[in-house]
Amino acid sequence: MDSFELWLVGARGFGREALAWLEGARVLRKGEAVAARFAGFLDDDPTQAQPYGLADRLAGPAEAARAGERDLYLITLGDSAPRMRYAETIAARGGRFATLIHETVIVGPRCSIGAGTMLCPRAVITTDVVVGEHVLINIAATIGHDARIGDGCTVSSHCDVTGGVVIEEGAMLGSHACVLPGVTIGARSVVGAGSVAIADVAPGATVMGVPARRVLRREG
Repeated sequence: MDSFELWLVGARGFGREALAWLEGARVLRKGEAVAARFAGFLDDDPTQAQPYGLADRLAGPAEAARAGERDLYLITLGDSAPRMRYAETIAARGGRFATLIHETVIVGPRCSIGAGTMLCPRAVITTDVVVGEHVLINIAATIGHDARIGDGCTVSSHCDVTGGVVIEEGAMLGSHACVLPGVTIGARSVVGAGSVAIADVAPGATVMGVPARRVLRREG
């Protein structure tokens, strides 16, 4: 099995969680399992790692990413927008991305998981699911049959994405959110924590509640 150096981009809370989960996790490159050793963090803010005794594991800012044959990158940021910005920066430098699947994750038959995606402990991907690139599916989230999860989405802990749901690029589901069968969550929209989406959500909208209703944003 080929051996690679795995760089975690983001030394903040989620980055530290990812580091804690690496042991025993499956690391994939182009869909194939590889051996990977944690090489260090990249973060534009060097103070992030200092309070946790990780300063010596911080290798520099994201722009230090390189296109080495044995280097793989995983963007360990919880928010969709900065995660995709980092991904674009590293891809432009020729960097390659790993997919991380925790050992407790269940992935059913005929599922596709994109590069740079992270499946956290106890997540369940049922069957005939397509998950895009640089997606975060957090602790104990469930993705039902035939769901489609676009690039850069964030599915927070304990979410229930039911059968036939479409979550478009860059959308975010807050913790414990539920999306009912066949609903489409528009690009870069937000479904608030604990909310239940029973109807399609427009691109860029923020919805909250049970059932989820659009929240008007204040200007200024």
